[in-house]
Amino acid sequence: MDIQQQLNQIIGKRIRKELKLKKLTIESMAELAKIHDTHLGDIERGNVNTSLHTLFRIAAGLGLETPYTLLHDAKQDIYPLMQEEVKVLK
Repeated sequence: MDIQQQLNQIIGKRIRKELKLKKLTIESMAELAKIHDTHLGDIERGNVNTSLHTLFRIAAGLGLETPYTLLHDAKQDIYPLMQEEVKVLK
């Protein structure tokens, strides 16, 4: 699994966690976020890349203080791997 797929999985798990905490279904969340429910389902399962715009819509629909909450887990798990892949400016 490449880094992009890992990132998609981590974001999807975080969305799933937030949905469960708020007792929301994919369908009701998709309606709140104004995105199609099958697209949200694909994001939640980590099957697709998603745009920042869509992540912001999901975060707003979930009532999160900041959309970066959805990326928090990726920061510690994925970002160090990305830093290894690219040359870090120092």
